[in-house]
Amino acid sequence: MRQLLLPSTLLVPLAVLIAACTSPEVSGGGQATSGETVSAGSDNDHDGLSNNEERNVWGSNPNNPDTDGDGLFDGEEVDFGSSPTLADTDGDGLTDNLEVLQYGTDPTLADTDLDTLGDWDELEVWGTEPTNDDTDGDGLHDNEELDLGTDPRIRDTDNDGLFDAQEGEHLCDALDWDTDDDGISDGDEAFVYGTDPLSTDTDGDGLGDGEELFGWGTDPNNDDTDGDSLSDGDEILIWGSNPFQRDSDGDGVLDGVEVAQGASPLLTDTDGDGLLDPQEAILGTDPALRDTDGDTLSDYDEVLVYFTDPLSDDTDGDGLLDGDELGVYGTLPTVPDTDGDNLSDGDEILAYGTDPNLVDTDSDGLSDGSEILVYFCDPTLTDTDGDSLTDREEVAMFGTSPISTDSDSDGLSDDTEVLGGLSDANDSDSDDDGLLDGEEVANSTQLNHRDSDSDGLTDGDEVNVYGTSPTAPDSDGGGAFDGAEVSDGTDPLLGSDDASCSAPPNQVFEDPAYVPGLPGDEPRYATVSWAGLVFGGMLRDYNDDTNGDTLYAPSTAYVTFTMYNDSFGRSCTVTFDASASSASPVVWTSAGTLSQGFDLNLSNGVSDCGVVDNSTFGSVDIRDFLMAQSWGLALGPLVDTVIELENDVSASGGDWAVDWAPYVLGSYLTSNGVTATEVGYAFAYETSCNDVDRAGTVRTPVPVFTGALATPNVHEATGTVYVDLLSL
Repeated sequence: MRQLLLPSTLLVPLAVLIAACTSPEVSGGGQATSGETVSAGSDNDHDGLSNNEERNVWGSNPNNPDTDGDGLFDGEEVDFGSSPTLADTDGDGLTDNLEVLQYGTDPTLADTDLDTLGDWDELEVWGTEPTNDDTDGDGLHDNEELDLGTDPRIRDTDNDGLFDAQEGEHLCDALDWDTDDDGISDGDEAFVYGTDPLSTDTDGDGLGDGEELFGWGTDPNNDDTDGDSLSDGDEILIWGSNPFQRDSDGDGVLDGVEVAQGASPLLTDTDGDGLLDPQEAILGTDPALRDTDGDTLSDYDEVLVYFTDPLSDDTDGDGLLDGDELGVYGTLPTVPDTDGDNLSDGDEILAYGTDPNLVDTDSDGLSDGSEILVYFCDPTLTDTDGDSLTDREEVAMFGTSPISTDSDSDGLSDDTEVLGGLSDANDSDSDDDGLLDGEEVANSTQLNHRDSDSDGLTDGDEVNVYGTSPTAPDSDGGGAFDGAEVSDGTDPLLGSDDASCSAPPNQVFEDPAYVPGLPGDEPRYATVSWAGLVFGGMLRDYNDDTNGDTLYAPSTAYVTFTMYNDSFGRSCTVTFDASASSASPVVWTSAGTLSQGFDLNLSNGVSDCGVVDNSTFGSVDIRDFLMAQSWGLALGPLVDTVIELENDVSASGGDWAVDWAPYVLGSYLTSNGVTATEVGYAFAYETSCNDVDRAGTVRTPVPVFTGALATPNVHEATGTVYVDLLSL
């Protein structure tokens, strides 16, 4: 590095002096004059550059220390890097001398501080420092400020407290001291109040930041200054409450809570119902409604006067509004059944038309609830069915139905039966004779006597079974009672058969003093008669109705042998007790069993036959003779009688194939436990006394059959057969 020379203004006089003493005259154009002596290694102009350098390297005048006249020696320029032949090396409008000695700029750079502004422009146009790219030290280059329109000489162009560069960091306008126009400078918002300089309402409470700071005094960074759950804006602009007072009306409930509940933050009793807003909050009622549940009672009255539920329009759930119960019907709104009759007040008024304040609206002695729920009668009528008996009389006294004029459906009204005293209004057949009480009246029979004509047949059997008269003991006038004819197997509607077919009277068993008549002719034949064979059970007396069921009532069962002589004239009768009969199937042969067999087990016989004395039987009591045989009954397929039965059914207009054949079985009798004889058929029987079919009196024995019955619901069989005693 060359030694720094002094400025040319100081050196020129010395150079001139030296030149005048030692060198030829030198022109100011840098060229030697004629006769001038220049040494190549010398420095004629004493500018710090050798003559040779000046001529061959820099092109400067070796006889002029400041070739370009810019105030700097040529050697100084070389040291500074500027051109000794150009007064303004970088062409920035400033001479090299000014840049080096006055402004300190780089004479070789038009923009010394590299801020894209020329040194001359900075000095003469913008007034900025050409050696400082950020003249005002605000963090923005001078050229950036010019681009933005800010002043590169002033750190805070808009004087808002933010340097121009900080404005950019906060996205503020560097030319507007209050970017969001909220009355607070951007700098104060950023550094003093912490608000957002880009938002007029930093906390979003509806109030401008400036309003909050300088007007209301609220916190612009907190939308709810007092923390009552209402924004400052809502408190000031909508509700008029105090934004610094959490409970503006002092009722113990935060302003925000009151508003959320529909109450006013300025009133302790918003709806004026007498309950303070805090009380309503506890109760869950609406503080803005006097009658929360809409039942016409104020919340206050419900809570403190009537003790009803202010949140339910029907406290007791009876279907009536609380207000209507108190103001219209006079019922209790807290009791669903005011009169305690088991009907809700609502049902009484809306459904049944009864009085909810009276247990017994129609005063018939039955509560409204029992009439509707138990007896199904009308609680507004004393006699629901109009049978002249009050509902209570029917229920409590007579046990009849209060909703039916004829409780037992027997054709007689309840009052007729009750007041007449001859029949039971709850029993359609008061005397259990097989005729309904109404039918008894129609047939002129006695309501409380099973056998009105005392002929041994119940009134029902006479009307429904035999077609006989229930009021005439001898319907055919033949001299034998209807019951006796049925027992003997004669026709109670045919008078001609009465004399020879009379059955022995019942007192043969019932009266120990009974003395049978004299024996008749010696017996040869006998008809064996019985009544009833029950499926899976025991032999039943067909005429017994002790329990009201002539087919099933268990009692002493009878088997009757009616004796006939060789001419088939009646001789005498023997009747046995068969109640000890066995009901289980009886094996009568090794070939199989007849279904539903009965071992008759005859005992305790009574007879008017006396002792039989003939060559066949010898001298023996006929009862002992008969009891010694193995008598039995059974059901089975029809063999002989089916043709007769089919003819009878067809003759009467019946459908044999459809209505009879699938359900009819034959009845069989055995006397030896080996063979069985068909004697009749189920559900019917045929007998004859005087007009005996001799060709069919002795049936042909058939083999005992096996297998189950096709129709198990067959449960009755009756029949009569002639038996040749000599064949036993």
